[in-house]
Amino acid sequence: MMGTRIHCSIKKQHLKRYDNHLSVGSWKFIEEFNVTNSIGQYRTTKHCYRISFVKDTIVSNYVTVSDSEFLDLVRFSQIHEGIQNQSILCDVLGQIVNVGQLSTMHVNNKEAKKIDFELRDEHDMRLSCTLWGNFANQILEATSKSETEKLICLIRFGKIKEFRDVKSVSNAFDASLVIINPSGSQIDNFVHTLPDDGLALTVLETKPKKEILAKTEDYWNQFPMVTVAELKELTKVQAASEGYGYNK
Repeated sequence: MMGTRIHCSIKKQHLKRYDNHLSVGSWKFIEEFNVTNSIGQYRTTKHCYRISFVKDTIVSNYVTVSDSEFLDLVRFSQIHEGIQNQSILCDVLGQIVNVGQLSTMHVNNKEAKKIDFELRDEHDMRLSCTLWGNFANQILEATSKSETEKLICLIRFGKIKEFRDVKSVSNAFDASLVIINPSGSQIDNFVHTLPDDGLALTVLETKPKKEILAKTEDYWNQFPMVTVAELKELTKVQAASEGYGYNK
């Protein structure tokens, strides 16, 4: 079953009222709400309008119409070619083929876990991804347990980023969802179309940081200390540790 997705938001002061009435996958009948234009960054759907709950909004149960996840998968080519609107969060699906090491970054004076990895689609096109926080731990755990099986990753409501003309996908704070080896007809169709080349997961090693050693006195004593004036008088090539000069 096909469906149309629309963004819906609830103000913080009304959250507790609807907390027990809304769950992922359930069907609801909603009455009395506001409809406004959908603008700005990080929009969850392509719909031109959005729904906003008010204090009089009524939510009641409804019969299950479909078990579909209503994925709106974006092709990697649409991202790389700039066709996909970067202001709209997107769903991407791919096989994890390369994964880096979990690293700790300092963001806004706080430590945050980060992991970089690469997805490929059925055409063997690659897409770089970066996930933060618990999502990074989720990828690390999944790839650590994987040996030869294909790891399929679904990122829902991912954020498209661009740096030096290279586009990638990241999580949009905690609004995103990351599912490893999801189920569903769309997922099964995708897995069957992947190249049958036996490509295994590659874990990329982090390059060790070069250790900077302080030069000792014996090292510097190898080079005579000369002035700029003396350097100008040199007739052969030789090394100097420091030079001093004074211009009037």
